[in-house]
Amino acid sequence: MASTFVERLDRAGTTFIIGVAGDSGSGKTTFTRAIRRLLGPERVNTISLDDYHTQDRATRKRTGRLPLDPAINDLGLAASHLEQLRAGRTISKPIYNHKTGKLEGPEAFEP
Repeated sequence: MASTFVERLDRAGTTFIIGVAGDSGSGKTTFTRAIRRLLGPERVNTISLDDYHTQDRATRKRTGRLPLDPAINDLGLAASHLEQLRAGRTISKPIYNHKTGKLEGPEAFEP
């Protein structure tokens, strides 16, 4: 009997990581919400690379830096976190609050 894609995911016994990239307002959040709805919230969790900003909104405004500047994003920590999640380990993830523009957290984040 043929199995569904979701059944195959459940039997895989591994963590899959899918990267979704695009400009602001391009539909990344809408797209990832659709994936989560299709596969189930028990199988899909999301991370925003915005959580890895090293400067809050007020500091960026003062320094003239843009949020896409690699120098003010902790991409090394993001890469390390992805490796840990792939290995099935929980991470302590920073949080960037889009409403307030402030850095918060961290929070426990499970694969």
